[in-house]
Amino acid sequence: MKKIILVFAFVLCSLIGSAQIQRTIMGQTLGVSTKKEVYNSLKDRGAFYVNIRGEEQLLVKDVRFGGFSWEIMSFSFYNNILYQVTVMDLDKDSSIISQEEKWNSISQKLESKYHDVISNKEENKISYSDGSTLVMMTKFFDTVSMLYGDMKIIDSKNNKEQNEF
Repeated sequence: MKKIILVFAFVLCSLIGSAQIQRTIMGQTLGVSTKKEVYNSLKDRGAFYVNIRGEEQLLVKDVRFGGFSWEIMSFSFYNNILYQVTVMDLDKDSSIISQEEKWNSISQKLESKYHDVISNKEENKISYSDGSTLVMMTKFFDTVSMLYGDMKIIDSKNNKEQNEF
């Protein structure tokens, strides 16, 4: 009986462990890395701050992520903690491969890697969530973008903004 319980616990832990969405991107961990740490780590790559819709974001141009080249990688912070990383192409013609090819290839990779977690699929949006991390890919005006976010911080930020009304 003890042996069966141990085997069951091992299998359960293995399944839970395999269903976790990546939280570390370019050496920066969602919900852990500070604004200063992220900047210091990426300043040699030409990282710079911009203000987008009232939020200061750290941008890095011309990055490689997930086997693809992207024009921009954006790091967003809440209370000086990294909560969201977005990669995007601003110009649909900037990529070596078409945005449709990028969309199809990444869709397949996400489905293969995160098939065990909660998903939501729409025509121009695919998202996966493991309860703590969200990964979402969108296609808007024929350009592809991907977002990785810390759900706890996103919820906290949204609740604070909602309470302002």
